[in-house]
Amino acid sequence: MKTLSTFLKFFVAQIFTLQDPVRIYSSMRHYYILNLNPQVANIFEFIKHHKLEYEIHANRTRFLVPEGTVLTEFLLRFSLHCELVDPSLDLLTGHPIA
Repeated sequence: MKTLSTFLKFFVAQIFTLQDPVRIYSSMRHYYILNLNPQVANIFEFIKHHKLEYEIHANRTRFLVPEGTVLTEFLLRFSLHCELVDPSLDLLTGHPIA
Protein backbone atom coordinates (compact mmCIF):
# COMPACT_ATOMS: atom_id res chain seq x y z
CA MET A 1 0.00 0.00 0.00
CA LYS A 2 2.93 2.36 0.74
CA THR A 3 4.20 1.78 -2.80
CA LEU A 4 0.88 2.79 -4.35
CA SER A 5 0.58 5.91 -2.23
CA THR A 6 4.20 6.88 -2.98
CA PHE A 7 3.67 6.64 -6.73
CA LEU A 8 0.30 8.41 -6.53
CA LYS A 9 1.88 11.27 -4.58
CA PHE A 10 4.69 11.45 -7.13
CA PHE A 11 2.35 11.64 -10.14
CA VAL A 12 -0.11 14.04 -8.47
CA ALA A 13 2.79 16.34 -7.56
CA GLN A 14 3.92 16.34 -11.18
CA ILE A 15 0.40 17.19 -12.39
CA PHE A 16 0.05 20.11 -9.98
CA THR A 17 3.44 21.50 -10.97
CA LEU A 18 2.47 21.12 -14.65
CA GLN A 19 5.35 18.78 -15.37
CA ASP A 20 5.05 15.67 -17.49
CA PRO A 21 5.21 12.65 -15.13
CA VAL A 22 6.31 10.33 -17.95
CA ARG A 23 9.21 12.63 -18.83
CA ILE A 24 10.20 12.93 -15.16
CA TYR A 25 10.03 9.14 -14.65
CA SER A 26 12.04 8.50 -17.82
CA SER A 27 14.90 10.60 -16.42
CA MET A 28 15.22 8.08 -13.58
CA ARG A 29 16.78 4.61 -13.62
CA HIS A 30 15.17 1.79 -11.67
CA TYR A 31 17.61 -0.50 -9.79
CA TYR A 32 17.35 -3.25 -7.21
CA ILE A 33 19.62 -4.96 -4.70
CA LEU A 34 19.02 -8.27 -2.97
CA ASN A 35 18.49 -7.78 0.76
CA LEU A 36 21.07 -10.46 1.62
CA ASN A 37 23.82 -8.61 -0.29
CA PRO A 38 26.56 -7.43 2.10
CA GLN A 39 26.40 -3.93 0.52
CA VAL A 40 22.70 -3.40 1.30
CA ALA A 41 23.46 -1.25 4.38
CA ASN A 42 25.62 1.05 2.24
CA ILE A 43 22.84 1.25 -0.37
CA PHE A 44 20.34 2.25 2.35
CA GLU A 45 22.71 5.02 3.46
CA PHE A 46 23.03 6.18 -0.17
CA ILE A 47 19.22 6.15 -0.59
CA LYS A 48 18.75 8.12 2.64
CA HIS A 49 21.49 10.63 1.83
CA HIS A 50 20.11 11.37 -1.65
CA LYS A 51 16.42 11.07 -0.60
CA LEU A 52 15.64 8.51 -3.30
CA GLU A 53 12.28 6.81 -3.87
CA TYR A 54 12.41 3.14 -2.80
CA GLU A 55 10.32 0.01 -2.21
CA ILE A 56 11.37 -2.70 0.22
CA HIS A 57 10.24 -6.22 -0.70
CA ALA A 58 10.80 -9.55 1.06
CA ASN A 59 14.00 -10.38 -0.82
CA ARG A 60 15.02 -7.17 -2.60
CA THR A 61 14.89 -3.39 -2.39
CA ARG A 62 13.99 -1.42 -5.50
CA PHE A 63 14.83 2.26 -5.92
CA LEU A 64 14.95 5.05 -8.49
CA VAL A 65 18.19 6.90 -9.24
CA PRO A 66 18.01 10.21 -11.14
CA GLU A 67 20.32 10.67 -14.10
CA GLY A 68 23.22 13.06 -13.58
CA THR A 69 25.79 13.28 -10.82
CA VAL A 70 23.79 11.05 -8.44
CA LEU A 71 23.69 8.28 -11.05
CA THR A 72 27.41 8.67 -11.74
CA GLU A 73 28.23 8.39 -8.03
CA PHE A 74 25.88 5.41 -7.68
CA LEU A 75 27.43 3.55 -10.63
CA LEU A 76 30.98 4.19 -9.42
CA ARG A 77 30.19 2.89 -5.94
CA PHE A 78 27.58 0.16 -6.45
CA SER A 79 27.39 -1.00 -10.08
CA LEU A 80 28.80 -4.42 -9.14
CA HIS A 81 26.11 -4.98 -6.48
CA CYS A 82 22.89 -3.62 -8.02
CA GLU A 83 20.95 -4.65 -11.10
CA LEU A 84 19.04 -2.37 -13.48
CA VAL A 85 15.35 -3.33 -13.61
CA ASP A 86 14.49 -4.28 -17.18
CA PRO A 87 10.87 -3.13 -17.77
CA SER A 88 10.46 -5.59 -20.65
CA LEU A 89 11.10 -8.67 -18.44
CA ASP A 90 8.96 -10.34 -15.80
CA LEU A 91 11.18 -10.33 -12.70
CA LEU A 92 9.70 -13.57 -11.36
CA THR A 93 10.22 -15.69 -14.47
CA GLY A 94 12.82 -13.74 -16.43
CA HIS A 95 10.67 -14.06 -19.54
CA PRO A 96 9.66 -11.11 -21.77
CA ILE A 97 6.35 -9.46 -20.93
CA ALA A 98 3.85 -10.15 -23.69
